[in-house]
Amino acid sequence: MVRVEGITRPSKQGDLAFLDILERMGCRVTDGPGWVSVTGLQGSPGVPSLRGVLVDMGDFSDTAQTLAAVAPFASTPTTICGIASARLKETDRLAAICTELARLGCLWKSIPMV
Repeated sequence: MVRVEGITRPSKQGDLAFLDILERMGCRVTDGPGWVSVTGLQGSPGVPSLRGVLVDMGDFSDTAQTLAAVAPFASTPTTICGIASARLKETDRLAAICTELARLGCLWKSIPMV
């Protein structure tokens, strides 16, 4: 379980939408007065309990790297869309994501928008 103090779910902070993604993947998200916690579910030994998702992260692309780090632990593929602008940040975040996933031995594919 991870608990973050000083933040609540009904907030104008757009990145909190990431909590919805974690819920869709199978995590339990709990909020209280001034905090939010996330708990992963326990699967059978050796079997991931997270599910992959298809998600458009255009409105909160800053959290795409976090989802890319969580996705390899899911039992099914994860598809992240709407993050082309991540190539234009302080560094090419998409290239960085792909490089690091490859180092971990993960299969990935970057598809340009048409």
